[in-house]
Amino acid sequence: MSAHDGATGIIKHRMDSMKSLQDASKTVGNMFKGKTDYDLSSMRSASETFIQHGEVMADQFPDTQESREGHKTEALPAIWDNWDEFTALAEKFTQDSRAFDAIVAELQSLPTLDKDSIRTARTAFFKAAKNCSGCHEQFRAE
Repeated sequence: MSAHDGATGIIKHRMDSMKSLQDASKTVGNMFKGKTDYDLSSMRSASETFIQHGEVMADQFPDTQESREGHKTEALPAIWDNWDEFTALAEKFTQDSRAFDAIVAELQSLPTLDKDSIRTARTAFFKAAKNCSGCHEQFRAE
């Protein structure tokens, strides 16, 4: 059984969105943790996923009763109570994801990957990913 069972509407939509972000993050994280080989195509796909979802993050949290209180929601009222902070974090995630994407695009143009290039990409990835945990700490029920 999944946490998404029974979720509908906007809540299911955003849960599915967050799941795709989690999957993309896990794919790249495993590369940087040495669990899987570096695959720049998969890394680029993940960075593009981050950007796409970051750009619409705020839209997934409309100020409606369904969004605030619907079945299975993990969204805390703090989202709407601190809307400017929430949207600023979403924007920072998007900006950091764009920076990660630009680095990955540059890596794709290189003939080989060196340790410095990987380190730069790793730093950019974890900077973007840190935004997720920062937002969850404030705005998501565990």
